[in-house]
Amino acid sequence: MSTPPDTTSSALEGLEELLAAADQPGAMADFPSLLSRMLAALLPIVGAERGRVFIREPQGSFRVFVQTDQSPSVRELPVSQTLLARVLREGRPLLLDTFDLASEAAVVGSLDESLRSILCVPVGSGGEAAGVLYLDSRVERRAFSEKDRSLLATFTRIAARGMARAAERDELANDLERYRRLAADEGGEARVLVGGSAAMKKLLGEVRTLGAEETTVLITGESGTGKELIARAVHDASARRARPFVPVHCMALSRELVESELFGHEKGAFSGAVARRVGRFELAQGGTLFLDEIGELSLDVQVKLLRVLQERLFERVGGTQTVRLDARLVLATNIDLEEAVAKGKFREDLYYRINVFRLRLPALRERREDVEALARHFVEHFNGRMRKKIKGISPEALTALRAHGWPGNIRELRNVVEQAFLRATGDTIEADTLGLTPPGRTTATAAASAGEPSYPASLEEAKKLFEARHISRHLELNGFNVMATARQLDTTKVNIYRKMKEYGIHRPGPPTPEDE
Repeated sequence: MSTPPDTTSSALEGLEELLAAADQPGAMADFPSLLSRMLAALLPIVGAERGRVFIREPQGSFRVFVQTDQSPSVRELPVSQTLLARVLREGRPLLLDTFDLASEAAVVGSLDESLRSILCVPVGSGGEAAGVLYLDSRVERRAFSEKDRSLLATFTRIAARGMARAAERDELANDLERYRRLAADEGGEARVLVGGSAAMKKLLGEVRTLGAEETTVLITGESGTGKELIARAVHDASARRARPFVPVHCMALSRELVESELFGHEKGAFSGAVARRVGRFELAQGGTLFLDEIGELSLDVQVKLLRVLQERLFERVGGTQTVRLDARLVLATNIDLEEAVAKGKFREDLYYRINVFRLRLPALRERREDVEALARHFVEHFNGRMRKKIKGISPEALTALRAHGWPGNIRELRNVVEQAFLRATGDTIEADTLGLTPPGRTTATAAASAGEPSYPASLEEAKKLFEARHISRHLELNGFNVMATARQLDTTKVNIYRKMKEYGIHRPGPPTPEDE
């Protein structure tokens, strides 16, 4: 079958356009439509009636990525999933004349008797192929000649590149959607700044000032003071508010995979890297990247972070392609970075690079006038999440809330209100549901009423009592994340588990395999 020169020329132009789209991440939204138009241009050249590009799902089945038909009547004919799987398994093109398929029936499954020719080509290479190009015809027997294979091979290679980029784009979109869901799960609590104290008014004024700038921001404050909330406020006040806000909690990152999480990795960069993965820096492109607990990063990662801050460039782990960063950095810590620099645990040059504009978050005990407003805000938050409705907080409960020292700050207050919410039997939170030591009652007296001696019999027992309470408190503040607690207390995960067993400290809820 001869092909008109203008048709071939049009196909070559189409391939060039398709290749340009496959190499430009920003063109991924148009890639499927370009691929479909290119596939439609190929059908008359190779003498096919129907064209499909199938993509393999994780569970092994195939779905149509793009499709096109010269004749509407051919659209509903079934395509053998067994045949598609065979092509991927063998990793090579398969040309079939359906008049000769009697011996192949057990392998490829049933095919429509009206079909005369079928050609399947892997989209990708060998065992790494992610999909299949499928062409068929009811008109011509052995319609697909050898000369068509070069054209189709070029098409499938370009399609593979574009589909890989499209998959990467989908992964990025899924990651961002997951971040949005996480923020939504926190309700208004995650996006509302509560409090009218002088300290809060000063802080909000600084946030508004920072919104108009692109300055790197360092947020300091005790654990539980709401550093991520303030980072979000800085983002929302900026021109980047419509772009992603990507939070990264450095303490929760595995030391072995922290670079991959931040910068991404290329396929084959290390054991288990079966595909390219974009890191948090790329997820935040155009928006804001929030690095919480920055003081927990190892010194070698600090070196790479310094380069990103200075040059706005980075490479994925195992890669050579340089990626330019277009994201604002907001960083936070609850440790004294000056002290960490003096001890050699934090790079001095990085400290001076990030300490451009510092926001200090006051502890809750420094803004006690906000405790009532925060408590009522959390009541409304849980009213929206739980089936029971609480109308208010009793005067006695408010007195107890104001008198408490709040070592865990806003996070502790939130947990106390949630606990009281669950314990409440009526429509009001009472003091006895808070689980706090009543005003005027000493900690020693409370301990004695719980069966503990108010004064330990020996110094060794006093040390153990303090250690048990200290570990328990840090576990609670970290949501019983043993790894994070171990890092915070400068010990090992194994030691924390041993101490939990020794002191009878149990995480809330049913035991996990690690607790056994």
